[in-house]
Amino acid sequence: MKKRILLLFALCFMTIGNTFGQTSDDIENLGSFSAPFSTKWGLYPPNYTDISTRYSFTLTRPLDIVVSHCESTLEGGTGIFLLDKDYMVLAANVGDYEHCVDGHAYVVAPCLLPGTYMIEMDWSPNVRGSVYTQLQGLSPNVIRSAKNIGEYNSYFNYIDTKDTSDPYIGYRSDDIYRNSVCYGFYLLCNMDITVSHCGSEMDETSLYLLDENGNDIRSTVGVAVEGACDNLGQAYSKRLNMPPGMYYVVSKGATRNGRITTRIMGTKTVEIPFVTEFAESIGNIGLYDPLFIYENTKDTNNPEVGYQGYDDYRSGVCYRFTLPRVMDAEIFHCGSEVEDTEVYLLDKNGNRLAYNDNYSGTNACDFLSAHLEMPSLAAGTKRKSR
Repeated sequence: MKKRILLLFALCFMTIGNTFGQTSDDIENLGSFSAPFSTKWGLYPPNYTDISTRYSFTLTRPLDIVVSHCESTLEGGTGIFLLDKDYMVLAANVGDYEHCVDGHAYVVAPCLLPGTYMIEMDWSPNVRGSVYTQLQGLSPNVIRSAKNIGEYNSYFNYIDTKDTSDPYIGYRSDDIYRNSVCYGFYLLCNMDITVSHCGSEMDETSLYLLDENGNDIRSTVGVAVEGACDNLGQAYSKRLNMPPGMYYVVSKGATRNGRITTRIMGTKTVEIPFVTEFAESIGNIGLYDPLFIYENTKDTNNPEVGYQGYDDYRSGVCYRFTLPRVMDAEIFHCGSEVEDTEVYLLDKNGNRLAYNDNYSGTNACDFLSAHLEMPSLAAGTKRKSR
């Protein structure tokens, strides 16, 4: 009977050992990975003579690696150290409340190349609970390499210089972000953001503005404003009215690697009334006037003339008129110096009634400028923008 009880105890102990990780000083091999993966395991500290342990794994393709203890129940702290085959520390953390609610360790190593790596981890001694580790291999995304520079709702001016020729600094993927550096920041309100490489040692640079998912949004978010560095080869971008959210800036050399100075500056966006608040009256239209003609020329390059808001009507001019009865209306930009124009017709509340760009039908302008015909337009106050 005693033999059977002893045997049962031994089998249970082996099962617990397999469930909670290794119980010796050996380096446990977690396997080889050639595609995105995720694996978890647990260990119970009292089973260990030391307060640390080690694991190894091999990658056969580039992957972003995340190692975390977020699901641990240990009452004390934990530490994670990710090393390459030469024992160079690639990432390390001994507590992270940003990712783990209980402040356990969490590390990210972006775009690790094929090779063998080691995870070394430790924990507080003489405390209750277990250490649960999750190892993830994810398809490379440059935003995982980002340096977080903060959250902002007022003026900020961040400057940093990095040498992208350093293999431990430049992002190592094979995509367009190869040998780049990445910065992340969070906007708490609408802000105007200027990003530049002005003053860098490198003469030719490129920059990218990405959203929280890593999508390039240089031409889709905010309002672009012209500008440049004194050295025209150094990248420059200014966008107004960027909405709240997480953004990333990627900096790299256009033709080679080297030292790049990245400046990210933000100012709170100035609120501007809707375009109709700036409407210029075109005069009275009499109830029995058979024909009414109004003509005016404005230079929208002049910031005191062109609307400075952040929507479709930016740099436009707005005119207000009231129809005393149903009339046929025709609005066009024929003869303008600007060949490519747009015209919007709004009601008294600013709702869009009609729009035209590059009209080519009957009575079209010579250069396809905007031309809008509105037969039987109802009586009331209208506003024409641009």
